Amino acid sequence: MKLLVATIGCMLFSFGAAISKRNAHLQEVEAEADPAAEPYDADKIFARFDHNNDGSISASEVAHVSRGTGEIGDNFEKFEFADADGDGHVTRAEAEAAVKIGNELEEEGSDE
Repeated sequence: MKLLVATIGCMLFSFGAAISKRNAHLQEVEAEADPAAEPYDADKIFARFDHNNDGSISASEVAHVSRGTGEIGDNFEKFEFADADGDGHVTRAEAEAAVKIGNELEEEGSDE
């Protein structure tokens, strides 16, 4: 019985260490992806959202990536802003135009 308890204790300790390591990695990734840390970039947006690599980002791709992150409302707001022609897809040209506007607004906000 003591051996079983010790084995379970070691397993739980290892599991806790693995979770801590995973959480630390997620925090690093989030820090790297922090939009406040660096300007918006169309290439990074497409790398994150265009999962089928068709050259446009759909609302379903935004939903898929945003699910469970707490960013869904913010991401859909940005999606609707970028979808200039309202066809439900953001093309690279639309993304680049939205990025340009977003970066200009960020610069104006930081000047104040």
